[in-house]
Amino acid sequence: MKVSGVRESGDNLLIRVVYFDAAKPEKAIPLETYEPVLMETLSRVHSTVAFVFAKPVDTNIYNSFKGGPGYSILLKFGSRNRVYKQFFDIGLGLQVASFDFNNDDVPELGGGIVVSLFKDYLQGGWGLNFNENMGYSFVGLRIPIPNGALFPANPQN
Repeated sequence: MKVSGVRESGDNLLIRVVYFDAAKPEKAIPLETYEPVLMETLSRVHSTVAFVFAKPVDTNIYNSFKGGPGYSILLKFGSRNRVYKQFFDIGLGLQVASFDFNNDDVPELGGGIVVSLFKDYLQGGWGLNFNENMGYSFVGLRIPIPNGALFPANPQN
């Protein structure tokens, strides 16, 4: 079998080195077994979708939180620490979001800087509403969308 399936960070890889005589392949002698854990150890760029709750800095005009969709492009920092990679996986980047701060049923475009924690499930930062030229702070929750799970790159037939 040439294809072993989709592999993700945190999966175990089994490597076995065996010795056998071509005349007697059933008498294989195991020499070494090694089982490393696959991890993304280098810095990388990652994108994610979130539902964002934003509060304008100028609370005299709009004093309530507004919700809307957000899209983040994050720089993820490299690490060989397994606990850090499985639970924290901090990212820093840019976010684009859409809100209706002035309640006129027309979405307004905003963009800003974002910090993500806990594998992007929690995001926060500061942005600028480009239509109103007004700043806002925000907190977002990642929307888990499968990457390639519905349409795998190498389907098994």
